[in-house]
Amino acid sequence: MLRKWAQFIIRRPWVPLLVALVLVAASVLYGLGVFSRLTSGGFQDAGSPSTKVVTATNSKFADKQVQLVALFSSQHQTVSDADFRRAVTGRVAVIRQHNHVVRAVDFYSTGAASLVSHDRHQTYVAITLDGNPSQQQAVYNDLAALPRPNGAQVQYGGEVAINAQISGQIKQDLAHAEILSFPILAVLLIIVFRSVVAALLPLLI
Repeated sequence: MLRKWAQFIIRRPWVPLLVALVLVAASVLYGLGVFSRLTSGGFQDAGSPSTKVVTATNSKFADKQVQLVALFSSQHQTVSDADFRRAVTGRVAVIRQHNHVVRAVDFYSTGAASLVSHDRHQTYVAITLDGNPSQQQAVYNDLAALPRPNGAQVQYGGEVAINAQISGQIKQDLAHAEILSFPILAVLLIIVFRSVVAALLPLLI
């Protein structure tokens, strides 16, 4: 049987190549649907005691949860200056309009001195989000893409911002690694298989 199969391959070498290409194309089409089903997170075991405690605490004290922080700063202006105030309140209004923003607590609406730095050149906004980790990261990406407001600089921090930045850095590192390793691997495969077609098959798969 193996001899017949070998003879068939020798007589028609294009057949296994064609089958491989069809399988690769089918796998790519099938795999494209995975991205819409994948979400960020998933590092915690939902059934573990610690996760249950965190879930219960969050539901009990939901008003204390802050997933994202917006830090507004200016070297020459303080929170008392009109331009600085307009920059913060204008951006906070935009933040509050986002679908997954539950609330945004700022100095100008609360008067809380704890939201202002000692030199009064910085103030931060505590942002509470709902939704899953992917939706929360989408909020951060939308806010980070907004142009800088006149009168202040804006920086984002908190768990959501950190996770989004880590994910972005990992994607860049993987892309760089693949770009560097692909030609090296291609040369090695050509040396091993002594055929360009055979060497390209593992790379395509």
